[in-house]
Amino acid sequence: MPLLWRRQALEPGDQVAAVDAAFSEPALIHFSDNIRQLDALAAAGILASADAASLQEAYKAFRLQSHRLALDGRPSLVAPTEFTALREFVTATWRREMK
Repeated sequence: MPLLWRRQALEPGDQVAAVDAAFSEPALIHFSDNIRQLDALAAAGILASADAASLQEAYKAFRLQSHRLALDGRPSLVAPTEFTALREFVTATWRREMK
């Protein structure tokens, strides 16, 4: 069965982290896009810079695939074998950071 991936797959983590820390770091809610939110989390020391960069690369890879599928008129579904390492990294980061 194909794994459903939609744009929202990465958004909740960085947005939740930004909102959660916004009280002490107001700059975190300055941007609404995922890439700059991840930059802000790294700049505030809430997320390791290397993790932020890797999450940004994963987001861009997922978005690129989503756009390609949309241009082909296909749903944003990928096989379980696609993006395995990226999904594992995102999941591990989510579990570690959102504990």
